[in-house]
Amino acid sequence: MRDDQINDIISSILVDRMKDDKHTADRIGETVIMDVILSVTEVFQREDFMLSIKGNFVVIGDIHGNIGDLIRIFESEGYPPKTSYILLGDYVDRGNYSLEVILLLYLLKLKFPQNIYLLRGNHESSSVTKIYGFRDDCVYRLNNSIYRRFIKSFGKMPILALVNDEFLCVHGGISPKILNISEFNDYLKQTKVTGEIADLLWSDPSQNIKGFCLSERKLGHKFGYQALSRFLAHNNLKMLIRGHSYCETGYKYDFGVDGGCLTVFSSCNYAGKSNNAAIALINQFEVTVKAFESVKECNCSARRVCLPDWIIESSQNTPEHRSDYEEVDEQLLPFNITYSLIE
Repeated sequence: MRDDQINDIISSILVDRMKDDKHTADRIGETVIMDVILSVTEVFQREDFMLSIKGNFVVIGDIHGNIGDLIRIFESEGYPPKTSYILLGDYVDRGNYSLEVILLLYLLKLKFPQNIYLLRGNHESSSVTKIYGFRDDCVYRLNNSIYRRFIKSFGKMPILALVNDEFLCVHGGISPKILNISEFNDYLKQTKVTGEIADLLWSDPSQNIKGFCLSERKLGHKFGYQALSRFLAHNNLKMLIRGHSYCETGYKYDFGVDGGCLTVFSSCNYAGKSNNAAIALINQFEVTVKAFESVKECNCSARRVCLPDWIIESSQNTPEHRSDYEEVDEQLLPFNITYSLIE
């Protein structure tokens, strides 16, 4: 897919975010969307089951179709390649703009494959999207063939990311069947979510147990502090960074500040709740968290569009348009709380 095409679609998604009708996918065209999915699937196929990456990263938790908060994070922290990202999954379902969220992320992955990493969440599956909205959204707005292609692309996403040899990022949690992280790359990516893959996508930390027990979610396990501590110590890891769980404040130290487990949830006002959201920042061997509050829709619509420099500088945008795009009301940028997590 040509770079100018990618820029044009990203620009449309960002501009449409300020309109009453934010459903950009309806106007892109089915052929173009299919091309995006097929192209990014090839990128995912080249990535390992467990990524091993080094550098500084912004870690984004569950988004669930919240295009506004996703863009606010990019505006605040910087778009790739200026800033590199790891996303923990659950891009779709429940929110109103799942298609726009997944398309924006896929386009950024195509443009900057070494600066944005998309891990798979439990909602990136056919069984879950049939219940919580993404399938119906695809079929109603586009067609079933595109939905099936999305599901195939989900099955090629990496599952974990080992960052700087000290932090392990995953959507859900750990598995009672895997102690050594070197075993992860013996697994093959697959569309169907079963066994150890289900554990990685569905498991949750629990303060009520020491080891493992089956989860009431009917997939995955609950894991206690003792089980996690053994896993981290065996692999010389400092922390597990995960999503999957709703947090009223946007984040949670699941076993206390020094307990080795951080949950990040990055969508405000989730499912009608008045929750904050958060991101984690990995700066070499230090992790901090930023929490942010929601912005009212009426305020969002009054903002000017803030496009990435690489779109402004491209041939698709003339110099006289620059002033229309680059001003941002700093009061509406998301972050006003910073807490140190681990050093």
